[in-house]
Amino acid sequence: MKSKPDRKFSPETSPPSSALDKIAARALSEVALKARALKDNPDPRAIEMLFDAAIGGDPLACRTVAKALVDSGVAPERICDVYIPAIARRMGEDWSVDELSFSSVTIGTARLQYLLRELGPTNADEVRWDDENDKQSVLLLLARDVDHTLGVMVLANQLRRKGFSVKLSIGEDAEHLMSTLSDSNFDAIFLSACQTDDLEGLSGLVTQIKMIMKKPAPIILGGYIVEHDLDVKALTGVDKVTSVLDEALAFCSLKAS
Repeated sequence: MKSKPDRKFSPETSPPSSALDKIAARALSEVALKARALKDNPDPRAIEMLFDAAIGGDPLACRTVAKALVDSGVAPERICDVYIPAIARRMGEDWSVDELSFSSVTIGTARLQYLLRELGPTNADEVRWDDENDKQSVLLLLARDVDHTLGVMVLANQLRRKGFSVKLSIGEDAEHLMSTLSDSNFDAIFLSACQTDDLEGLSGLVTQIKMIMKKPAPIILGGYIVEHDLDVKALTGVDKVTSVLDEALAFCSLKAS
């Protein structure tokens, strides 16, 4: 396997420092100090900067702000796990109330996805799914709403950092998906869904998955659909409903390496 060049803000590829003025740099330094005291909640000033950069006219601005955050002491993992999902959620909320255009959301999401790859683990290729390795493996499945891929990519990033082998299936047709399931042994299957309209289709999909798997594996359902006031577990037939990764891993008896 060829090694992938390190693209993490190297001097040759980093945008010019003039893209951020001294006031912004000082503000980000203060953000970094506060971030050490905050476990889960992103600083609103950093969110605002990254949000504006993601949807703005400068295609390099998002990367520049992220670099400044990292240089100020904010861990790349924190940007991936906390900041990027928060910005994505805000973009979705703004679009739903017509405060942000669909094209802006599309551009912003693409930039966040690129940033996620930039900040991801350097050994990402080595921990991608391989049915013949000895790592615990997870099938991460997004059957519909393939325009909502950012959340799934964030989750894949988190799982790979924890040492799991991850097979991503996004918008895969049923024939190929069932072929993958019949030929492979997964330790867990994570489904992601957003809309209640998906429930009927998910129920049928879960039934198919359970019938075709060579060995039983727990099926976990997460995503925005978890926030609806419905008994999603009963309606879909999954084994667990949660959007909390540690809770899902504990239910599946999976441990980070």
